[in-house]
Amino acid sequence: MGKAQLYPLRFDPIYQYRLWGGRRLSRLLSAPLPSDGPVGEAWVLSDRTDHQSLVTNGPLKGQTLGQVMEQFREQLMGKLSSRFSRFPLLLKFLDAYEMLSVQVHPSDAHPELIPAGDTAKTEASVVIEAEKGSQIYAGLKSGTTAGSLRESLNDGTIAEQLVSISPKPGVVSIPVKGPDDTDVVIKTILACLGDK
Repeated sequence: MGKAQLYPLRFDPIYQYRLWGGRRLSRLLSAPLPSDGPVGEAWVLSDRTDHQSLVTNGPLKGQTLGQVMEQFREQLMGKLSSRFSRFPLLLKFLDAYEMLSVQVHPSDAHPELIPAGDTAKTEASVVIEAEKGSQIYAGLKSGTTAGSLRESLNDGTIAEQLVSISPKPGVVSIPVKGPDDTDVVIKTILACLGDK
């Protein structure tokens, strides 16, 4: 009997309740959302230990992405397959109806700040829809100091310290290398504001 062949796989989204979420992912994904609460994320491909995507079609139906990765590592990852112990991407859609928290994603240079089992994040995004008034905050404004940032956190004016971008559909954000050859986006403060 020959080796099993990989075929186009389908996965059900893994919905994530988020206080800042909305209900628009139902329309975007043409699928009903669970419960009536705010859903902020739909993970459409995940090999995280705590949230494994499940194959929904064909002979591999019911297997996790991790199991598929074990069986078809080279077919999925090509010549670099030995570099990856798990599928390296987490693909998700976000519905940011309310303001998200301001986040800083630590780099591999600070493993003590990364939860056990996780790795540093490099993010890329594509804006599919953006309501009027939507904002993406990415990075600190020039001249921001540790003191002014601390003060703005205390008095609730942190948005005034952040670079603000009005997103437009089709605009892509990709990581870029900084002068010290690190991914700038890893060191960037990120947040976004929906249409509410």
